[in-house]
Amino acid sequence: MPIVRVWCLPTISEDDLIILYNAIVKTVESTPELGLEGKNAVTVLFPPDLMKFGLGEEIIIEVVGLFNKPECNSTVCQKLARKLGRKAMEMFPSAKVECFIYLFNPANGFWSSSDPKSCVSCGGELNEEKIFYLHDGCCCSGISMEAIPCKKCGQMHWKNNGDPIRNTFFDSDKNKVIKKRT
Repeated sequence: MPIVRVWCLPTISEDDLIILYNAIVKTVESTPELGLEGKNAVTVLFPPDLMKFGLGEEIIIEVVGLFNKPECNSTVCQKLARKLGRKAMEMFPSAKVECFIYLFNPANGFWSSSDPKSCVSCGGELNEEKIFYLHDGCCCSGISMEAIPCKKCGQMHWKNNGDPIRNTFFDSDKNKVIKKRT
């Protein structure tokens, strides 16, 4: 889930923060290429600033955690930055507003308790209907555990917690699990 952080806001009421929050969520939703809908599809944070001097003169908006995928190209990111910046300008017309979009590659490290059954490599859906029994890798236990593949990239994951199994993939052509050497 993307995170939108808005920095350097002047002191405003809770009601005005809620108005800004709703405007940001609607702005993100109005970018259909992102495929995000509803308040649970984006987190909006208003971190407190330790220095009060100059607050509201310059407002910084950062979007992090936006998955780096083909639909989220530079044109889409630029459109989102422009829309978020303009939305902030509506509430704070005298402020200098800047918006930065940082794309995120989930293969660099990602997990979510709300969706432990998505692939950490590509964000694809895990296929819980195709179960394989694999050795857990511990030489002394000899226990076979359930593993499931990603429907998109074939990366194998442990079924119980969604953790990826290093260098282990499902080859759909051969209908079997293979180990890739690194």
